[in-house]
Amino acid sequence: MTTCYMCDNEATSVEHAPPKCLFPKNRDLPAGTNLRRNLITVPSCEAHNQETSTDDEYLLYVLVINIVSNQIAQNHFFGAIMRGIERNPSLIQRFSQTPMPVITQDTVTGEIASSFAVQIEYERFKNSIDKLV
Repeated sequence: MTTCYMCDNEATSVEHAPPKCLFPKNRDLPAGTNLRRNLITVPSCEAHNQETSTDDEYLLYVLVINIVSNQIAQNHFFGAIMRGIERNPSLIQRFSQTPMPVITQDTVTGEIASSFAVQIEYERFKNSIDKLV
């Protein structure tokens, strides 16, 4: 019997580590690019695969709103993430409930910009990171 990578329950599927949702779908990438090919999988029980997919999506949102991104990440945002927000607006609304205005300065160019900080659900974020580790 194969056991789940997170617990001693019987594995019934495989989990992508890191979660597949962190990588854009082919339709959101330049032609011929596939960032989901050859992702690592580990044996997983139902509780640590399907039942944690909303936390995986939450992790994606936290990463996207906190990291200066390249063109591929921007495409991912305007593709999959915007579709996710349209499908489940409550997730992004949770981020925007307690925005705190901040002023940022690019240390290279000196450019100053207005932005905002949000409070994340620490335990949910930590659980997602723990799954990755």
